[in-house]
Amino acid sequence: MGGYARVRQVPIEGYRSHVRALLDSPEAIWRYAFEHQISDAARSLLLTLASLGRHVDALDLRPAWDGIHGHNSRKYNFRTGAHEFRRSIQELEGSFISIGPYGIDFLNPSIRDFMNLVLSGDDDYADDVIAGAIRFRQLQELRDFAVERNAPVLLAKVSSENKRYLAALSRTIPGQHLRWTKTVVGRQGTLVDLTPEHRLSWLLRWADESRSAKVWQLAASAFQFLQSEQYGVTDINAIIGVIEVLDGAPWARAQGGEGMHRALLDRILECLQFARHYEWDRLLGYAEKSTAWAGPDEAAVSAALVQYRDNGAFDEVSDCSGETELSELKDGLEDLSKKYGLSFYAPLSQINELLAEFDRPDDESDDRGFGFNGGSSLNELWEFPATDDELRDMFRSLPLI
Repeated sequence: MGGYARVRQVPIEGYRSHVRALLDSPEAIWRYAFEHQISDAARSLLLTLASLGRHVDALDLRPAWDGIHGHNSRKYNFRTGAHEFRRSIQELEGSFISIGPYGIDFLNPSIRDFMNLVLSGDDDYADDVIAGAIRFRQLQELRDFAVERNAPVLLAKVSSENKRYLAALSRTIPGQHLRWTKTVVGRQGTLVDLTPEHRLSWLLRWADESRSAKVWQLAASAFQFLQSEQYGVTDINAIIGVIEVLDGAPWARAQGGEGMHRALLDRILECLQFARHYEWDRLLGYAEKSTAWAGPDEAAVSAALVQYRDNGAFDEVSDCSGETELSELKDGLEDLSKKYGLSFYAPLSQINELLAEFDRPDDESDDRGFGFNGGSSLNELWEFPATDDELRDMFRSLPLI
């Protein structure tokens, strides 16, 4: 990539030191090619890939490239044409990028390092990414890199006082985070951006560290989006993650985060009937160290835990589609038992019976399926407190019981 035109200008006696200097500096190797030897479309693709991180599917790279390349064509007044995205990939493959089973990535780490230098330099490349970004993740990657490397020029472009950066964040907060695809078993979602919970957590940390009212307003917008009908699915683990950020963000709590904290707790309580074993593990672990639970909260969690004992664990068994999922559920229930003194005798017995079916010869198996067909009563099988008082006694060490 150095180019013969450049190399032939180096005296013979200085060629070895010239090559050594090139190898010691990834920027020296790639700068000339990036600025002079590739097309505008290819340059936009490299900037897009640098802003998105590692291993990007072409289906997800394309719309992000559209955003940056479209902005660049307007700003720098160059014409665009059909099939430029595909041609830019062909142009860069084997020199700047590679295409593998996990998507498109830089060919080697030195190229990624170079692109990071490009974005943190005095040129307008970072400004172009900010202006053309369609994903929150692109803007978060820029700021995280600037903070990690303490890059002063880039830090100024992604500061809490930079109006263009804040406007770009505001624009991308309500953006989609899943790409939906039709499959033979139904619609399948592929993550293409940070989830709304992660966007909110990131903004809350930044707001608390910077004590910036402007960043706090962005966090409030992200919270409203999370609570909106447009985003109706509740990920209990992710919500607890946001709550834990608020627990460690006193400045943000004082700005209105207290009400946010309460609303997020309420959201968890409202959907506990759908909680799975891994969500119960996270919730009970949080409850052990939290001081935010009130009496009604404890009662709601206790009631939901009884429902999980009686029904939810069996629903999980029924949802398992094979040996691997059954084994994972078994490990999860056993872990809950050890950590919190819970007894899951009945569902674990059912899981063990089903797992035994996989070890039997075909002629010894039967058609019992995944339903529970034991003859004993549930209370006998559970060996678990039957009343709320007994349940509270068992978990007196937990603040929620």
